[in-house]
Amino acid sequence: MQSSPMATSPWSPMSWMKGLPDSILVSDINIPGTHDSAAIRSIVPTPYRCQDLSIGAQLGYGSRLLDVRIQVTPTTQPNSFLFVTCHGARGFTINLNTYQTLDSLLTECRNFLTSNSSEFIVMSLKIDDWTTVPPANQQTALAALRSQALSPYANFIDFGSSAMPNLGQARGKILLFDRTGASPALGIQLNIGDNTEGSFAGPANPNRSYQIWVQDKYEGLPFWFPAQAKMLLVQQAFNCKRPGEIVWNFASATWQSIWGVYVMDDLLTSFGAQPASQRPRNLGWILFDFPDSWYPTAEYGSMSVLRLIVDSNFNYQMYPGPFCKVRTTDPRGASSL
Repeated sequence: MQSSPMATSPWSPMSWMKGLPDSILVSDINIPGTHDSAAIRSIVPTPYRCQDLSIGAQLGYGSRLLDVRIQVTPTTQPNSFLFVTCHGARGFTINLNTYQTLDSLLTECRNFLTSNSSEFIVMSLKIDDWTTVPPANQQTALAALRSQALSPYANFIDFGSSAMPNLGQARGKILLFDRTGASPALGIQLNIGDNTEGSFAGPANPNRSYQIWVQDKYEGLPFWFPAQAKMLLVQQAFNCKRPGEIVWNFASATWQSIWGVYVMDDLLTSFGAQPASQRPRNLGWILFDFPDSWYPTAEYGSMSVLRLIVDSNFNYQMYPGPFCKVRTTDPRGASSL
């Protein structure tokens, strides 16, 4: 893996939240993260991978938002289940789209927070694969998810309250959002409409008193210039950010026919066309595939969209002036940090 030089900055990727005040609401921090965070490239690459780096390495490079998908499998013990991270249901893809156990992922998070107590992690949990669990047993499996997988990490997990926490309350914790449909909820309820161009994630409820705006358009993009259409949706979501409300913005890759659609370079180019004083400041929470990909510039050397978003919390002190991409010999147009 090729490494990228890092410009001098007022923050460190391992502990960038240390420079933010305790009083700031977590919703008002611009947080970069990873889509299908545990779908990590293995020795044999598969079409289901979304990341190059382990969970611990993602956190170490500055990501603080993890989108975790789970496969549920009954064990031979009554009311006991195995929880493994995955990307999609198994179908004919068994062993190609499964990754690590949920327990090992949570261990990586705990280890990171133990060493970096100034930070917090946002995590959403979603079941992608119920194939071997009949509907009548799914609530039993979700109860087991809490008791078997989450309870051992309870000291590090904030299951949420109706009020938005501030950073001081969240430091050292995993702020858990529940996309499983469990009753009672396993965290802060988050019901995302499928393929939404932009909508609220259901009405506020006793589980949360604030709104969450979501952009997650991944199908039905125009045949011509799909990346530009996706980029526009990502930018429009920036404009939906309001104080005290969350914007959950999927800038992750998708497919158009046989081509991958990525917006990271377009996003960096857009930001680089302006000095810091003219760039957006309130970005919300943004998820990417491969956000460790680097973007070579003449002005700042190699940079990444992940680091630019972190830097937006500090008025772009690391990258104050305009910048543009320079030619690269990498046939993909990007390399990993």
